[in-house]
Amino acid sequence: MIRAQDHPDLEQANARLAAIVSSSDDAIASKTLEGIVTSWNQAAERMFGYAPSEIIGNSITMIIPADRQSEEQDILARIARGESIAHFETLRRRKDGSILPVSVTISPLRDADGRIIGASKIARDISEKQRADQSRALLSAIVESSDDAIITKDLDGTITTWNSGAERIFGYSAAEIVGKPVLLLIPEELHPEEERILSRIRRGERIDHFETRRRRKDGRLLHVSLSVSPLRDSQGRIVGASKIARDISERSRVQEQLKEINSELERRVEKRTVELREAVREIEGFAYTVAHDLRAPLRAMVGFGEIVVEEEKGKLGEGSTDRLQRIVDAGKRMDSMLQDLLAYSRLSREKIPIEAIDPGALIRGVLAQMEPLLAQTRARVLVEGEFPRVLGNPTTLTMVFTNLIENAAKFVKPGVPPEIRIHAEARVGGTLRLWVEDNGIGIAPEYHPQIFGVFQRLHDAGTFPGTGIGLAIVKRATERMGGRAGLESEPGRGSRFFIDLRRPDGDPLAAEDNSS
Repeated sequence: MIRAQDHPDLEQANARLAAIVSSSDDAIASKTLEGIVTSWNQAAERMFGYAPSEIIGNSITMIIPADRQSEEQDILARIARGESIAHFETLRRRKDGSILPVSVTISPLRDADGRIIGASKIARDISEKQRADQSRALLSAIVESSDDAIITKDLDGTITTWNSGAERIFGYSAAEIVGKPVLLLIPEELHPEEERILSRIRRGERIDHFETRRRRKDGRLLHVSLSVSPLRDSQGRIVGASKIARDISERSRVQEQLKEINSELERRVEKRTVELREAVREIEGFAYTVAHDLRAPLRAMVGFGEIVVEEEKGKLGEGSTDRLQRIVDAGKRMDSMLQDLLAYSRLSREKIPIEAIDPGALIRGVLAQMEPLLAQTRARVLVEGEFPRVLGNPTTLTMVFTNLIENAAKFVKPGVPPEIRIHAEARVGGTLRLWVEDNGIGIAPEYHPQIFGVFQRLHDAGTFPGTGIGLAIVKRATERMGGRAGLESEPGRGSRFFIDLRRPDGDPLAAEDNSS
């Protein structure tokens, strides 16, 4: 009988084999021809959860799922015939009951006389491999079913993969195009694009939604949107590029049609605008002429009416005198309305020279002219702070403040003395905001957009007299000076009207922008 201790080389070989079996990442076990486990390495313990003491001497069927028990009888029969079983993929059960996919290689185990006495088995956990295979299969299905062309190429521009979407879009089958240069798809005048794309890919850059043109197999040009990404190997080295190409020919065609439609619409709008401007000028000219020509006979009517009232009031009855006075008053209101219409029309027709002016001095002048009205209404006017210079027209700005202060003095509840506050607010951006605030009846927010229109009255003329043109004059006049008008107001809380005007270049801001 040969003993290992009598042969040192054999003893060392056995020790090496034992070490290999013990340190292997694969489960290595042996069993008898009856399926009884006779050896079990550490990897088998890690993989299946059983310690050697728990499984040696027991049937290997402990790790075989119930629905695969018949496999073991077939395996043992083949081993008994001296057959080997290589890379057999199956399922095994762990101690905790979980199922593990494995690849098994089984070989007959012989004694010194060559008789088959059992089997040696090597089992490898292929869970990760199966997941990777499933992931690859899913990715492959996604790529193959995509309506977009999904292509890969190496760093020389040679096509390496080609999906069915690419075949539909470009007309080449994979057999026709794989291994060919991608320049086959690029119009000659756009060949420099490819080198620029490859240069960016070599630097690890992505190219997203690059719109260009490509050529089909039949020669027809397509508009495409390209997204190109670096393709890396397992070590992270850039070895090529993956490209997604989307046919946007239809979208481009629609965009071109829309451009043509927009251009035509713009031409029509421009033509119509010119026509409307001319019509507006004609209407404004007509309104100006009518308003101007009506004032002379109207003034005559008012004048003669006043004479009759004065000279004949003793001869007329009380009722006739009252009615005649109402006619005179109505004529005066109409004359005031015609004056406002003429003023509004002049703002559109006449050129307004702009200069740097002192709004504070101008406001004080307006208040001096309005002293009789302010005294009559017992108005209290407070002018606060400094007023930096603005770009405007003195006559036009006087018209603006006259209307705003007159409204502030007029639109208050009966018996309530008007309180008017005027101040300036320098704003970032080179403008000055001039405020006229009052304690009046206020304006509901839904009426703010229309309050600056011509003849936009929110109250009965008998309650709050006026022409309904004053705020339209404010807006038009401010815009003609390069500014804008607006308000902040709520019913019962008064109104805050403002106008924004440009400041002369180099005029420093007097305050920070603290607008709401």
